[in-house]
Amino acid sequence: MDDYTRAYILLWIILVLLEEAGFEMEWSSVFGCSKRHEVTGCLDEFDEFDWPCGYNDWPGHPNVVKGRSCQEYTWKRYA
Repeated sequence: MDDYTRAYILLWIILVLLEEAGFEMEWSSVFGCSKRHEVTGCLDEFDEFDWPCGYNDWPGHPNVVKGRSCQEYTWKRYA
């Protein structure tokens, strides 16, 4: 088993355990992305699923942009 396959299996196990513990996946957005990360555009796979992509310039901040693709998922457990 190669390292990629091992990591994929471990990640899957972690996700299952989080769900069993009552956690739910939540979307979050990061405000102010690095311009060098946003100017490259989106991966084809992101476009396929209509993932928000691109950025708007942020006046007065030449190295930071208001990115639409600078997002993450996080886990939250509701009480």
